[in-house]
Amino acid sequence: MNKKDFLIRILVVLLAVFVLNLILWIYNDIYKWSEALTIKRIDSSNLYKFSIISMLFIIFGALIEWERILNIYKHGFKINKYLFIIGIILAILSSVPSVYWIFRYGMYTPKSIIGIIVGPLFYEYTNNILDVVSGIIIVRSLFWCKETTE
Repeated sequence: MNKKDFLIRILVVLLAVFVLNLILWIYNDIYKWSEALTIKRIDSSNLYKFSIISMLFIIFGALIEWERILNIYKHGFKINKYLFIIGIILAILSSVPSVYWIFRYGMYTPKSIIGIIVGPLFYEYTNNILDVVSGIIIVRSLFWCKETTE
């Protein structure tokens, strides 16, 4: 590994740590860790912060595929539209705050098909995991192709 590759890897790790610290800072602002941890203080003024957290997790997922992003930057890209649409739909579904899912569908009950499908979205940690996965899927839907000259 040469010095340039090593510096790029260090830069990506530092960027990922920075994104995770931004997420922690926003969560800290939402939940006010100085209060009791069992009571989550979520009011309407904090709901936009969940979307910001979601976008940061999508960026974190994209950073996992940083080598692919560099290849796309160097060689250009094409889009696998089916994979891209799946990634966007997953990003939209997981970006909706869990509070809205609970208001819309009630508490989680695995007794119905809707409950089984939508139930995992009631938990913000599941949404965060899905955000990371959607970031990975979106980057993987962009593939680079070498131009051939004949």
